[in-house]
Amino acid sequence: MHAGSPFAIRATVFLLAVVAIVLAFVVFREKSQLSDTRAQLSQATADATQARADADKNKTDATGLQTQLAAVTAHATDLQQQLATAQGQGTDFQSQLAKAHAAQTDMRSQLQAAKGQVAGLQSEVSRSNDGMADVRKQLDQANTRATDLQAQIDKAKSDAATPQPAAVVATRSLPISSTFEKSIFGSKYTMHVTNQGSDPLSINVTANGGPVKSATIKGGATMDFKDLASGASIVVSSDGFETAKLTVK
Repeated sequence: MHAGSPFAIRATVFLLAVVAIVLAFVVFREKSQLSDTRAQLSQATADATQARADADKNKTDATGLQTQLAAVTAHATDLQQQLATAQGQGTDFQSQLAKAHAAQTDMRSQLQAAKGQVAGLQSEVSRSNDGMADVRKQLDQANTRATDLQAQIDKAKSDAATPQPAAVVATRSLPISSTFEKSIFGSKYTMHVTNQGSDPLSINVTANGGPVKSATIKGGATMDFKDLASGASIVVSSDGFETAKLTVK
């Protein structure tokens, strides 16, 4: 086949069109082959340049060949423009892909943060459930104390109608032990009073000189006195025993 013939020119133009189409597809699907595509573009450009040189050489041979060469050159220029557009689209696709990767990374970070928040909320819910269980326990204890206090009130009313013997002078230490526990909710304290003796013990408790709270504690049992302020002065007394003075802390 003679170089510069119409068939050779058409074959060159066809080759350029195929290279351009393949290049556009490869740029879209495989960005890793972009360097190879550029090499092919350089080769295609070189081939087009050679074709134009051959056409210029044959201008003197035939006017018809000049017309065909002009058409081929225009078509090659159009293919080059299309190829440049495809390259621009490939660059834009790479930019969009990079943004998508960045967005995906950010979403993963947000997901991890959300998981951490969920774990924290679950921990708070668990602590809240534990606190509710303690509140229920305290409510049960309060109901028990209310029942015991009602019994003491009934007994006090009965005792008031009957003359009482003179109180025995306190000569013995009050057989109790006490501890203070700060409430989970708020700043109040609960005093746990334990009867260290084997017999029931009736005691009177006052806080900062306030109202007297009376209670009877079974032998070895513990009774709670709640809603005590930090630093409050507590006085525990019982007939026949020395008075115990405590400080909430």
